[in-house]
Amino acid sequence: MGLDLCGIDASSHMTKMAENRLGHSCALKKGIAEELPFDDNEFDLAVLINTLEFLDEPIQALREAGRVANRKVFVGVLNSLSWNGLSKRMKGYLGDPLYKKATFYNLWKLKSLLQAAYGNVPLSWACIKTTPSFLKERDLLKSDSWRRKDSPFACFLVVAATMVPRFRTDNLPLKVRLKKASRTLIGAGGAVEDLKRNKGVNGNERGLPV
Repeated sequence: MGLDLCGIDASSHMTKMAENRLGHSCALKKGIAEELPFDDNEFDLAVLINTLEFLDEPIQALREAGRVANRKVFVGVLNSLSWNGLSKRMKGYLGDPLYKKATFYNLWKLKSLLQAAYGNVPLSWACIKTTPSFLKERDLLKSDSWRRKDSPFACFLVVAATMVPRFRTDNLPLKVRLKKASRTLIGAGGAVEDLKRNKGVNGNERGLPV
């Protein structure tokens, strides 16, 4: 897509594996989502794919993503209301170490997290793979309603938050009286004429040397 990519992971082992697979097409760093090793507005886009599910402080991670991104933050999660999400949660209940401590999100919970992190910013969302795989393999569903890109029951959800600059100023009353000017502009006409006679100052110049 012509993008300059940079990725992080908390595990040096995982960054090494990614480096072996991607080569030099992506700059990789060791780091955590709650404290990104990047400057403010360093990127156009920040993307978190299957990240929030495994974080203890998801709002802090979202705030960090918003800090380093000046356009949008994309968040992709397994949908807790989907067939796939329910099966992963069941695996966690049965002791699967990957999903045992995972937190699963639905569309409304994910939106509430983004609003808690960024305030009332524009949000857009879409989904993929709405048809349960075991039904798709058997071709049991012919209806296009299962293939919609706006189903809150899809297996995978993506929500994009547009970063909106927010400024707030405190309008404080001026409590110090301004001093009365000693000379008006008209009264200073003589001084202006004296300055014009200085070397290098012509009558058609807009500025005065100071």
